[in-house]
Formats: sequence, C-alpha cells, structure tokens
Amino acid sequence: MHKKVMLFLLLAIAASSFSEVLIYRPEAMAATKEADKEKYPNSDEVLVSGYTKTTYNPDGTSVDISEYYKKILTEKGKRNNQTITFHFTRPYDTIELELVELIKPDGTAVEIDTEANSKVMTDNSSMSSNIYNPNSKLLVVSLPGLEVGDTIHYIAADRYTKVRMKNTWSNYFIFESKYPIVKEVYEVYASKELPIQSIALKDKVDETVSYEKTEKSNHTVHKWTARNVPRFYPESSMPDYWTCVQRLLVSTIDKWEEVSKWYWDLSKPHFDTTPEMEEKVEELTKGLETEDEKIRAIFKFVSQEIRYMGITIEKEAPGNEPHDVSLTFENRHGVCRDKAALLVAMLRLAGFESYPVLIHSGPKKDKEVPQPYFNHAITCVRNEDGTYKLMDSTDESTQRLMPSYLNDCSYIVAAPYGETLLESPVEPAENNMLKIITKAQIDKNGSYKAESTLVFEGINDNAYRGAFLRKKPEQRKSYFEKLLKNFLPGGELDSYSLKPENLQDTSKNLRAEISYHADNVLINGKGKALLPIYNIGAKAGIANFVLQATGLDERRFPLETGITCGVSESKELRIAEELKIFSTPETSAIDEDYMSYSSNFEKTGSGVNINREIKFKEVLFSPEQYLKLKENLKEIEYNSRKKIVLEDTQKKEQDSELLSKDVEYNLKDEHNWTVETVVRRKILSYKGKKDFSELKFSYVPVWEELELNYARVINDGNVKEISEVEKNVMDAGWVASAPQYPEGKTLVASLPGVEAGSVIEYSVKRTLKNRPYFSMYRTFQGYEPHRRMTVKLNIPSNIETQIVCDDNGILNPGTVSGAGIIERKSSENAGIKTYVWTAEDIPALKAESSLPPKYAYTPFLRVSTGQIGEYADMVSIAAASRVASQEERVSEKAKEITKGAKSEKEIITAIRDFAARNIRTAGPSYNRIPLGKHFTCTQTLENGYGNRLDKAILTSKLLELSGIENEIILPANCGRLDEFEELMKNTVSPSLWGFPLVKTLTDKGVFYIGDTTQYAELGTSYRNRRLSINTETRRLLRIDLPEEYTNRADSLIELEITAEGKAEMLHESRIWGTNFGESNKYFSEATPEERRRYYEKLVSNISQFAEAESELVTDFSAYPGLKQYELDIPKYAVKEGRLMYFTVPANPGSIGISEDVRENPYYMSGYSKAEITVNTAIPENMEVLMMPKSEKRVLPADAGVIEIECSQRGGMITISYSLETKPAVIRKFEYDRLSEIDSWLKHPDKRTITLIKSEE
Repeated sequence: MHKKVMLFLLLAIAASSFSEVLIYRPEAMAATKEADKEKYPNSDEVLVSGYTKTTYNPDGTSVDISEYYKKILTEKGKRNNQTITFHFTRPYDTIELELVELIKPDGTAVEIDTEANSKVMTDNSSMSSNIYNPNSKLLVVSLPGLEVGDTIHYIAADRYTKVRMKNTWSNYFIFESKYPIVKEVYEVYASKELPIQSIALKDKVDETVSYEKTEKSNHTVHKWTARNVPRFYPESSMPDYWTCVQRLLVSTIDKWEEVSKWYWDLSKPHFDTTPEMEEKVEELTKGLETEDEKIRAIFKFVSQEIRYMGITIEKEAPGNEPHDVSLTFENRHGVCRDKAALLVAMLRLAGFESYPVLIHSGPKKDKEVPQPYFNHAITCVRNEDGTYKLMDSTDESTQRLMPSYLNDCSYIVAAPYGETLLESPVEPAENNMLKIITKAQIDKNGSYKAESTLVFEGINDNAYRGAFLRKKPEQRKSYFEKLLKNFLPGGELDSYSLKPENLQDTSKNLRAEISYHADNVLINGKGKALLPIYNIGAKAGIANFVLQATGLDERRFPLETGITCGVSESKELRIAEELKIFSTPETSAIDEDYMSYSSNFEKTGSGVNINREIKFKEVLFSPEQYLKLKENLKEIEYNSRKKIVLEDTQKKEQDSELLSKDVEYNLKDEHNWTVETVVRRKILSYKGKKDFSELKFSYVPVWEELELNYARVINDGNVKEISEVEKNVMDAGWVASAPQYPEGKTLVASLPGVEAGSVIEYSVKRTLKNRPYFSMYRTFQGYEPHRRMTVKLNIPSNIETQIVCDDNGILNPGTVSGAGIIERKSSENAGIKTYVWTAEDIPALKAESSLPPKYAYTPFLRVSTGQIGEYADMVSIAAASRVASQEERVSEKAKEITKGAKSEKEIITAIRDFAARNIRTAGPSYNRIPLGKHFTCTQTLENGYGNRLDKAILTSKLLELSGIENEIILPANCGRLDEFEELMKNTVSPSLWGFPLVKTLTDKGVFYIGDTTQYAELGTSYRNRRLSINTETRRLLRIDLPEEYTNRADSLIELEITAEGKAEMLHESRIWGTNFGESNKYFSEATPEERRRYYEKLVSNISQFAEAESELVTDFSAYPGLKQYELDIPKYAVKEGRLMYFTVPANPGSIGISEDVRENPYYMSGYSKAEITVNTAIPENMEVLMMPKSEKRVLPADAGVIEIECSQRGGMITISYSLETKPAVIRKFEYDRLSEIDSWLKHPDKRTITLIKSEE
C-alpha cells in the first residue's frame, strides 16, 4: 500500500501538482543500466537523473518538488546512502515525501514504507556550539535492503510557507558533486509579479549546462539542464565546496542595498534599552577620553560577559532576528546576532553611530546575485569618512575588535540608508605573528638549558588565548610539556608562566615564558657531534597548521588558510668551551608575494645566533601559487634538516567548587527505583562558567522519567530561577537513523546569568522502571574540589546487594572498609535498610591525559544486586524471544546467504559479510533500552539496521540454522587487568559489559564475529584478551586469539644512499590483525583517483623532494596484507664538507606520553606490536662516523619491551626496531621511568646516521 508522509498540516501554496511526473522513467532506467563501475571507475555512486522544479509566489513563498535517481556502484556508496536526510526549519518550511523506492538491477521496484522507516528529529548538530534550536529539524529515511547495483528513487516536496526576507525569493543550486551527474535539471516557475533580477552560473564546467527560458501564463519558466558533469575530488583545506564548484545563483533581489535595509528593519525593534543598560554604559566609559577607549570598554563587556549560547524563540524571522537586547543583557547569553545587537544598542547609548552587520565567514559571496544568506553577525561603527570599524563580540577571548579569521570576507552593513556588499580588509602577516626569543646553552656533556619567551600576536593571541581559557592551569602546563617533547626529545619543563595573569585582559598580548632543559641532545660520534636546531616555532604557532594541507602535488581548488600569519624566532645559543663549532648550515631565503622565509646562523665568540622567520601573506592560495608553494616547501624542508656540527675539544587555581552533592536512591524493588540528585556548585572562573552554564541530562522515556525540580543561579544573594523557555528537550543523535527503537532524549537547561562567583543550585529526579537489576556507581573525587558529597541508599532488607566501597581506588593500597576517606553508616527500620556514604573536603584531581577508569585511583562506591549468571540468563532469554517465532523467515535467509559455501569457515564468513554489508549498526547501545524492546530477527532483516545486540542475535540465529554451533558473549569494556576484572565480577553492571559478539565453534578453531567488517580476516577481533560473559553457559571466558590474528605491523625499508646524497628507497609493510581489515577496507573502496592522492600524500610526507619510482602496490587477497612502494629522494642526505648525515625514514613509534610528571596513574589500554628493519647501503668512499646503538628498554609495570639493534657489514647498515606494548597502569612512582624511555625512543640519535668521506 502506498504511504505518504505528511509532516505537518500545510496550506496549498502553489499551483504545481505534487504528483506530476518530472522524470520520464524509461529514460532514467536506460541511463541507469549504462551507469556502471567500468564507466565510472572513480565513483561510488552516480546521479543518473535528477529534477527539481521550484514554483514561487509573489510573496516569496514557494514549493520545491524534487525527483532523483541515484545508482549505487560500490560498498562504500551503499554505506554512504543507507539513509536519506532532509533538512527543514519551522516555521519556514516542511518536507513531504511522495515516494521512496529501491529499483533493483532487474528493474523490480521495492517501495520503502516511509512511515515505518522515517523519523523526524531535532537537529542537534549545533549543540556543541551551545545553540539549541528545537525548530531545526531532520527527516531521516532509512533504506533497508539497499544493495550494490540498486538505484535509489525518491520524490519529495519542500514547502516554504514563510520567507526570511519578505516578498523576495532566491536560491543556490549546485551542478557539480562528489559523484558524477549524468543529467540534472533545475526549473524555476518565476512569478511575473516578482521577476528574477539576477542570474549567475559560476565556475562553469565546459559545455555541461544549458539554459532556456519560456513564458507560461503567470510565470516565466527558467530551465537549466546539466549533462555528463564529472565528479570533483575534495582537497584538504579547500573552501566550502559549494562556493567553488559549478553552481547557479538566482534572486529576485535587485540590489544588495535591499538586503541591508531588510536586516535593519528586522533588528531595529529589538534595540530598546533599559535604565540598567544605560548605567552599565556609563560605568564602562567613565573616565575614558578617546572614542577608541570607549568602544573597546563596551566591546570587552559584551565579548566577555555575555556568553555564547542560543535559544531560538523569535517569531518574525527565527534564526535571523535578534532577541531583544534587554533580554540578552539580563540573561547574559546570546548567539552572534544577539551579541551583535546588544553591542549596537550599547554603542548607540555611548553616542556612536552603530549598526549590525551580516558577514559570511568563509569564501566571499558572489557579488552578481544579491541574497540574504549570511552565516554570522557582527557590529560596526560608522566613521566620519563613511568607512566602517568592524568588531566581532562573539569571540570571548579576542584581543582585537575584528579577529583575523574574518579577513577577506563578504559583509553588508544593516543600515536604514542601505549599504552594498563590502569586503573586510586583509591584515598583513606582521600583525599575526608568533614571536619567540630564546636564550640557550649547551654544556660539554650535551645538556641543554633554555629560557624562551613566546609573544602571541593577532590570530595567534586569539587562538591560543581562547584555548588556554578553556583549560585548567595543569592542562596549560601539560600543553607546554607536550610542546617540549615534540620539538626537543627528552625536554623537561622547569617553569612556565602565562601573562597577563587574567587571561581575559585582552589589552595586553598573550605572553608565555618557559624555562626547560634536556639531557644529551647531541648526536655523538668519533670526535664530532651533530646539534639539531631545536626550534619551538617548528611546532607552535598557527603558521604550522597551514603546512598540514600541502600533501598534493597540484590542486584544482584554492588552498584556504583564512588568515595571514607567521613565526619569527631568534635564539642566542651559548656553547661550552669544550665544544668547538665545526660548521654551521648554509641556508637560502625565499621572498614571494604570498610567502617569505629566511634562516641564518651567525657565529659569535661564545656560540651562535640563529634567526628563522616564515610568513604566509595570503588567505587563499590559488592553484598556481600552490605549485610554487610546494617548491618553496622543498627548500624549507631541506634547510630544516640541517644541523650544527660540533667538535669535541604554582598554586593550583580552580574553575569551580562542588559545595555539596546529595544523591539518594529509593528502591521499590531491585527493578524499580528513583534517584534524586541535589547539587550546589560555585563558579570560580571563566572556564567554570563555560563548563557549567548548561545542564544536560540524557534519558530514554520508555523506562525512565526525568524531572528537573528546580535550577537557579545566585549572584550576591539575588536568586534567578530558570524559565521554561530556557529548557529544551533535544533528540538523541541516533533517533532519526533508527526510528523503530524507543526514543532517546536530552534535556538541556540553559542557566541564566552565570558569572564567576555565581552559585548554581539544581535538583533532578529520575524514575527508573523495569530494569534487569539495580546497579550504581559513584566516584567521590573529580576535577573540582568536593566539599561534601553524600550517597544514600534505601533498599528493602530482603534484597541481597554486593557493595564495594574503596577509599583510594582499586590500584592504590589503603582503606577499603571501615574508617577512611569515605564515612560509612548503615541502619535498618521497618524492612528498609539504609546506607549512607559521605566524603568531605576531597581535593580536585589534576586533569591529565590517558587516565585509567576513576575506580582505579579515586574513592568510589559501586553497588549491585545482579549476578553474572542471572544477567547472562536475561540476555539469553531476550535473545531467544527475538527468534522463537521467526525461524522460517530467517531460515530462508540463511540458505540464501550460505548457498555455495562448502566449509564451516566459508559459512561463517558469508554470514559475517552479510551482516556487515546489509545490517547497518544504528540505535542505542543494547543496555540503554529494555531487553524486551529489541528487534525480532525479522525486524532486523526488514529494517536493515540494528544495535549491536540485535545484530548479534540475528547473526547467531543465521549461524545456528546453517549448522554452526555458536554462543553470544559480552566482552568487557576495558583492557585486561586483573584488578579491573575482579571488580567486574564482584559488582555486576550492564555498563561494564558491551559490544556483543558471537563466538563460533568449529573444527578449525574458535572465531569471534560482530566487531569486524567483510574486509577483515576471519579470526581477528578488536576484543582480544578481554574477559567476557558467555550468555549460554553463564560463565566467564577469555577471548584469546592465536598470535597470527593479533595486531602487528612488520616493515622492511631498503635504502641506498648515493655519493650525491640522493636516496633510493624500497618500503614494504606486512599488516596483521584488525589493521588488516581497516587497510583492506580503505584500499578496496578507494577509487583510482583517491588511491593516487593517497600515494601522493604518502610520498610528500616522507619528503617534499621524494618522487615515486613505482606504483603503490597493495595486496589484501592473502593474509597478512602487503603495502609496497619505491621512491627516489634527491637531497635526502645533507652534505657538509666531508660529512654526510641523514635520518632513516623509519618511525619506531612513541609511547605517547605528554606530561613530564604526573599526579595520577598513566593508562596504557591496548596491545600493539611493530617491527621495522632498515637496511641502508652507503657510498663506497664513506665511513660510518655515527649510527644508532643497540639498546633495549623494558617498560615499567610489565607494559612492554622496546629494542633497537644496529649492525654494520661492509657498506650495509642494518637497524631493527621492535616495540611491543600491552595494557598496564603506570603508577605515579613509575612514570619517571616511562618518561625517560619515551625520551630515549624519540631522540634523533635513534634514527640518524653520520658518514665521513675517507681520506684520499
């Protein structure tokens, strides 16, 4: 039966009939047959035929009717198209679906039940930016049964019943995509009462688009037809593709001045001020004399005191219209348009002629066609000469009124007199520098000490200040520790400071002063030593991000940086008298219109002065400039490898404080209970304000009720309660893609008036129903001081519980029962047993990377009424109930899937591949919804998606019906550590066990399936060595894969160095374990063009000079996988007189640590194994002066082994690197050893070979 989805009751607004045929089906089907992989080898999908017909009315309202045929060519294309997403925004437009169907290769059409397979959800993509717009919607349609070779056909209407800019219409249509377009038509029925004023087809692809114009009754019909448009290939750091590919712009707006006046008229009613605003302006400008001082004072208030957060409640033009400035001022929050409007109003109170400004952050708009679409709002003051002073108060950490990232952008001033489209100026690179001044010294033992001052200017100030404001003091310190380790192996931070102390004081440049040291920084040999140039500027500063997008040899699209910037670094290096300078590098300079570079070394009486500077002078590099830039980067890279040759003659600041947290559990029985949480928190800093101004509570209504009892903010005794409009219920991210599951929700409460010094109070109650059993976990320590925290449990006396309460964490010795950090009390009355656990004055944890679970090292409480066997039974019974009545249907599918399979291994592989290809993983994790709400096998098959448990249930049944003995298991969520596993056994919680797998039992061994794709080698798994629950036997088991299926990477590099310093290289890698599947997937799905680009970037990353001498060879038809290539690299070795030195192109890896010292344990969570062998043939007339030593290091806590072996036989040097790690927790007292090994591994002497020419 045909089903039509109508999202909302609509008025008929256009004469066009929705059911009219736009595309002649036989023609589309004929084109579909011709569209295959042979014809389109570089594509995963093809738009065979598309037609969009727009009819607009004199008031600008319109309807778009679209019909599309898209053919799927590959598995990647299938995966990318398993859902269709339509965006719409109330009250502007709504979506109506007429038809969605899959057309099979034989022409059979399978209509999609759109009621059952579609879902409307709130678009939560802006939640991370603190924008909560419940009117922004997504309609997502799932396509169960989609296969490679199918054609997706749909007809939809997008009805616009409200327009942003009244009595206008405009549109933007793309005629080029990431897939080929065989034919696409865009047709506009333009009302003669509102004629189109401007049309532009930009960045044309030659002879692909034709245009015709006809007259029909009350409409002028404009029709564009695109034919045989090749796909484009995205490039890193390119502008938004829709701004630089072939695109059509049409508009009924005659002049940009109309847009200017529209936005002024829209904004002006919201500028009414209050006496409190007048008082604030007077306070801010009191005693200030110049206009610039007054502007900056008001700007700073709006920038820093009005936090960026938005709730869409506007009526006239939601998403464009600002809130009343009085509301933004009172609530102390707003999005860009709200902050811009408030700044306009306050500047006007101070006597300035100020206006709101619409600006397009990103590529410049096409001037030829006026349209009201901008993505940002800022403010301006009109100068006496008619020019404008622009300012962006959105950025809360900006030093300048107008940040550099808004350089060279299109903007329009919203003014009553009407303004045209303008462009923001481009700042010179000199205004956006990171300036580094270093004083350093090296003693006779090669120890390095230095003090550096980093001055951040312009965009560097803006970016780094904003990042530091969002970090805790210890995290700021960690940044500098990690920075040191990146540019100075073994570097340790002695001290650091950031100025100004108040980072929100933007009147002064951000300035960092660091002192540091490192032992043994030299690469030593026979009487000589190499000193690398340890430049901070090679790893710090925005300029370095520009260099990350230069992997391609050439580009079609511009390289967009968005900013001008640079790094200048001067270093005064004192060298011990015992070390004589043998030579300093000779370098060259570059000076182009788009960039410049210089590096020089000047010997002094006590050492050498080093100066280095690089500037990027453009915000957009054309493809022609990019080719020149690549050549420049080769020269810069060669210079950066050069070395000096020597001859041997604070109180922690907190962002918030948890004043009290009281959590009370009341159990009706072990399946139903309530938990009420009451919190009081004091905000102490800007970061605290950012972290806690929004409360977010996730829940699943089908078995959980959530009630926010109250939320309030107290400032100096003044209490402000949260209003209803400041509460928004958003959909969970998975809702639309899995509409058949119970919905998940997130309640977002945006607290009003939060400032440093505020006290936040809230109470939230959850009612949980029909749970498998009761379990809870609480930690009594976090990243803020806990003055008092209490957990109370009221439980019927007849319920048995398992309780683990630990004062120090399970990995730390100390009290686990009785008196300790956590005070324990218990009592019993009227059949209810009450437990109370209280902790007071617990200090804040230091924020560090790679932390183990908190129960490993902090005071915690875990309570459970469950047993492993009982939980296994529940999952097993639920699984059985999902298949009991579905056996016939599933049996038919099992026979179809395994037809032709001749062995147990082939059967298992066929079923695994079917599930990977055809059952999309979607929906909530299995423990987030009731076990009884999971799909039947038939539902999973028909829907074409399911969560991990539903996929496992279906897979298990298919295997069983195919004669394969199997069991569903639940692996642990953490790596193998005995202490972790003991806790998991003692207090059972669904959250500790996840990602269900199916264990198959065959004559050839045990195979685990469910966490790998069809590209993986059968036998590999991401859950190797994890403890697991067997839902069939009710017992625990260990996943223990044979060695051949574990992760491993073996690389062989053959390197031949010529007398001129050229390198000829052969690189061969063997890939094992889950890495095999990931690599196989990438190379199997990569189009020839994507493969070419991958190889191009790989070669470029080795050296800008490198040139490929062979094709990239990849072979995953056998196990292990193979990757192989050959390169020629001119100028690979640096020649300095008789010396020649180079670094072998091997990356032995890194332990990955970033801090010098730690207060908390360091967690190594996984297994890894890598072996690299480098055979280097050296020129006949050269002798080895220095090469790596053979050494071995054993990691603490039995976390692994690292070994380097180096030997020479005649003219061949062989270096072997072996690194093996496994899960471990490195305690604080062991971390120094780990850090020492990490520095040892990263030291350049582990990869550097120095040769000297033989005496003649």
